[in-house]
Amino acid sequence: MSSLGSLVAGVSHEINTPLGISVTMASSLEDEHRKFMLKLHTGEIERKHLDDFGDVSNESFHVLNRSLRQASDLITSFKQVANDQTSEQLRDFELGALMREVYSTLHHLIKNRPITYIADIDESIPMLSYPGPIGQVFTNLFNNSIIHGFEDGVSGEITLTVRRVNDHVSIVYHDTGKGLDESAQKRIFEPFYTTRLGKGGSGMGMHIVYNLVVNTLQGEISARSDNGAVFEIKLPMVIKQNEVMYECI
Repeated sequence: MSSLGSLVAGVSHEINTPLGISVTMASSLEDEHRKFMLKLHTGEIERKHLDDFGDVSNESFHVLNRSLRQASDLITSFKQVANDQTSEQLRDFELGALMREVYSTLHHLIKNRPITYIADIDESIPMLSYPGPIGQVFTNLFNNSIIHGFEDGVSGEITLTVRRVNDHVSIVYHDTGKGLDESAQKRIFEPFYTTRLGKGGSGMGMHIVYNLVVNTLQGEISARSDNGAVFEIKLPMVIKQNEVMYECI
């Protein structure tokens, strides 16, 4: 539910811009068309008016098409991410494309903040796994950085590095926020452990991340502090389905 809440917020923020531009350009084009037709009907039309209207129309159509394509691409990404997050269906997917789709739902969180996001992902990493839980892990880590690492408007970077290593994937998530003290490094994956006790922190976000990585995705995760918080995740590219069925039973 938390992931879907973030998804809805992403939809409202990200689609608002291209649709707003489209509405503005459509309104301007309508106004220019009205003026042009008025000159045409009154006989005041000149070659210059025709040329000017043609230039304005071409520019308006260009901006409209670009903005509407952007909105369409965002909607396609949101639909895929929403579908993944409401199911745990095992399927084939490309990891880089998945991470880009999920980030598109989170971009609004840093859009107006001095935080830079850098993605360094190997090309073509085919997976047979659960895209929904992978997206939820990334979403929880990202939200954790915003809430804990960069609280009070602190500036910094969030870096996601994804490498294919034989039949596994190495994911290193790093934010340059305030980092983890010794106690946090040891207890961060424990249920109800939080550094924001009494300030809205439930202490369940990183526990959920741990369970998703280890139990659902059959991987490993560790945390350390190095110029901020660093989370290292190792995931198999192909889920061992027999083990998943055994665990479910």
